[in-house]
Amino acid sequence: MKAAPLLAAFLLGAALSASARTVTDMTGRRVTLPDHVSKVVCLSNNMMVYVYSLDWRKLAGWNFPPKAEARQFLDAGSLGLLSIGSMPGKSMNEETILALKPDLLLCSDEDALEDPDALQKRLRIPVVKVSVDLQKTAEVYELLGICLNEEARARELAAYARRILSETSRRAASVPASQRPRVYYAEGPEGLQTDASGNVHTQVLDFLKVDNVARVREAKVGAMAQVSFEQVLSWNPQVVLVGLGRSADTYGKILSDSRWRSLPAVRAGRVYQTPALPFNWFDRPPSPARLLGLQWLGHRLYPRQFPQGMAKATREFYRLFYRRNLSDAELRTILAHAGG
Repeated sequence: MKAAPLLAAFLLGAALSASARTVTDMTGRRVTLPDHVSKVVCLSNNMMVYVYSLDWRKLAGWNFPPKAEARQFLDAGSLGLLSIGSMPGKSMNEETILALKPDLLLCSDEDALEDPDALQKRLRIPVVKVSVDLQKTAEVYELLGICLNEEARARELAAYARRILSETSRRAASVPASQRPRVYYAEGPEGLQTDASGNVHTQVLDFLKVDNVARVREAKVGAMAQVSFEQVLSWNPQVVLVGLGRSADTYGKILSDSRWRSLPAVRAGRVYQTPALPFNWFDRPPSPARLLGLQWLGHRLYPRQFPQGMAKATREFYRLFYRRNLSDAELRTILAHAGG
């Protein structure tokens, strides 16, 4: 009489084993995943952009709601996704995660997340962690392709990433040291916050081998440092790169403020705002959109080494990563202030 229940339990266990698979994430952890992943919660903001580019339908929700001006560049179906925040304990709580019943949690070393093994054990949901390093973009796509059952598309995006990183590295290396400009990255409402070289938020600058003038110590890794205008003046940057602020028109202030106009770079018009539609090309979050940011900033700083105009590059990236064929008007909107 006991044989039937035992046999049923054995068969159930065999079925569960057959429906599971194991992957090794980018920290070397071996993680068991269900055979098919249909819903993902991204614990780090940049992972949301990766998953969106692979298949937005697998997103459980937005980590940050799209800005009004970004919505026209996103798939109409994605606009109905919930806004769920990011990082447990920050703007996302564990009750939200459990209620969404995801098949997988994704995070990166963009954020100081708790031990992923501890989180995985507590929530009983597999956690895969990847690198935020720009140079590992292709590897991230390849791993996510396996995790999300999107291998073919992931290979296509990874191939693009490898090509752009290789071409950019070669072109940037050919720029004589004497021609690499001094750049100040202006952030915050007044433009007096910045990120030093080596920060995850300046990897585009570092990859292009520019001289980031900010010689500052940050309170913690990945955090912006507060500086004074006098410091910026003493650094005398040749280019001012403006991060897209969340609540203030930093770009407009820098162009119109009499103090900022005392900088030769501002008077010469060498002030460029990072494009950010639908996701930032530079950082915040440091996502695969940085591949386009490399081409944009390379073209602005080194037009001889990066002669291709941004219209063609932008159309290609949006078609491939966002499945969007841009109209001329949409292209103009995206490249506004970017000198494309």
